[in-house]
Amino acid sequence: MDKAHTNFIWRFLDIIGQIVAASILWAVCCLPIITIGPSSTALYYAVVKSVRRDSGEPVWTAFFHSFKENFWQGMYLNLIFLGYCGMACTVLLLNFPADWPDMHNASAGAFIGIGLFLMAAWMIPYAYPLLSRFYFKNAQILRLTLYISVRYFYVTFLLVLLLATAVIFSYLYPVFIIAIPALYCFIASWLLEPIFARYTARE
Repeated sequence: MDKAHTNFIWRFLDIIGQIVAASILWAVCCLPIITIGPSSTALYYAVVKSVRRDSGEPVWTAFFHSFKENFWQGMYLNLIFLGYCGMACTVLLLNFPADWPDMHNASAGAFIGIGLFLMAAWMIPYAYPLLSRFYFKNAQILRLTLYISVRYFYVTFLLVLLLATAVIFSYLYPVFIIAIPALYCFIASWLLEPIFARYTARE
């Protein structure tokens, strides 16, 4: 086996190891629920910096750097989404058709609840990566998230599909939670980073 093949194998194993480490850190730091925001922000930051860009910084170092730096803002952003999703859930439950999945007799409130959920799903794939890469206030992040998600419609559709696949796969096969979160960020970064390159990113 020549040196090139050996280096490729070691690099591949290193990527797998860092993806697993980052995913475990994310899962552990998400346990309080309200820390999902800073944890997701840190996960994207660490995966892009240590795995995709191979900066040489250990993934756990990058993770905790971003986690501490964005803790409060990420937590507040997470509370906004939790409150929003709670409102959407309330609207949907209060108007949920009794003969589900038949929606012919569903009220307007049921469709409003579904629409609110879809809007959250449309925005979340951008929100935490934006926080990891830019110095914006939460109001700016939400506005920019909404703007980007509409402007880059096809990218948004792919991100939502990718996120839904990751969530469903994690639910069906919980053991893969040790890899799926960071793997999702790694794949999503190839869609997000070209968009973010149009703005002034922070390193």
